[in-house]
Amino acid sequence: KDFRRTNVWQKGRVYYNETVEVSDDYFDSLEKYGVDNKSDVVIPHISALKEVTYREREVQPDSSQVHNVPLSFDRRHLYKVMNRVTFYHFCNMKRYIPQLKSRDEFLGEKWLNIFSRTIYASIPQSMKASSITSREKLTILERYFLEVSKQIKLGYSKQRGTATFVGYPIREYIVNYRKRIPNYDTALALYGRSPQNVQRYEIHDPHYVYDSAIVNITEKQLIDKILERAQELHEKHDDVFLIRMDEHMHRESVKSQELTLHQFGQGHNSIVLGGFKPDFILYLGNLDQVIQIFVESKRPNDEKEQWKEKLLQYINEHEAEITFEDETEDVRIKGVRFYTLNDGRDTIRQIGEIALGRSFKGLSIEEEAPPRTHKGLFDK
Repeated sequence: KDFRRTNVWQKGRVYYNETVEVSDDYFDSLEKYGVDNKSDVVIPHISALKEVTYREREVQPDSSQVHNVPLSFDRRHLYKVMNRVTFYHFCNMKRYIPQLKSRDEFLGEKWLNIFSRTIYASIPQSMKASSITSREKLTILERYFLEVSKQIKLGYSKQRGTATFVGYPIREYIVNYRKRIPNYDTALALYGRSPQNVQRYEIHDPHYVYDSAIVNITEKQLIDKILERAQELHEKHDDVFLIRMDEHMHRESVKSQELTLHQFGQGHNSIVLGGFKPDFILYLGNLDQVIQIFVESKRPNDEKEQWKEKLLQYINEHEAEITFEDETEDVRIKGVRFYTLNDGRDTIRQIGEIALGRSFKGLSIEEEAPPRTHKGLFDK
């Protein structure tokens, strides 16, 4: 197979929305960075509780073995943590929080609001709150402060999304890329979650634009499920291609920034300016129109990532607001729910409804041969 010989490669485009500049005056609270500073926080005591996920108000299904206890600490613990984590050195904080006056102000109501909230430690049922040592308290708080620093960095963006989408030539932007194969999904391991193995899979299907994919198990399952529907998609679309939009494709370049989807419009529960890069684009085309479907795979109940799924659904619900820089009228931009392992959110069904106007057919029952309309030579 050679995707580069197709008309889609020669003339096709992928679309992402345009951005406008945001001034530093906009960032006047942590809410503007997408950081929740109102809710209580639950942090697992990882050294004693390996199976608990580091997420606010979220634990794994075996949560009956744990309980949450208020973590007691004083300002000394907070300042020690802020001294440990270089992000919280004031000169570094000012790079991302330009309106901040001091580290004391950061801890206060306008920013982290930590004195008005309760920090809970998730520990085994057999463990008492009084057994958490001062050193362990520092470790638990450090995990939370590290997570907040990552959210601030992600949320501090000088660009904000608009409803105008720009088409980027596929032949210039969809390229082969080099990627180191980690032993496991490092994004999950970072937060103490059970990681999936990541490996290279050879894919010999003309509907997938690369010869191989470096993906985790969930992503590989998604690829397989879409490719097994390719022939049915051809009933309505001449061009059917699944494109892996890996973040390493144009790493640290202007093109990488352009191939980013941003929030736009009004009514979002939380504002995140940083944008994200959906894992895949399902490209469907014929003479009349092109449908570009953003597809993202995730683990179930990943609350931190829900703003991305809501953005993908927002695109569908506000399609009338979308305009195109080149004023094209034959392109539709769509998004679907996160694909989770074993299609727990019926993502494939939603793809069928967008692409075909109906659900996909079942794959288990073989189609019967059509009835004969005339008698053969030896029929009575």
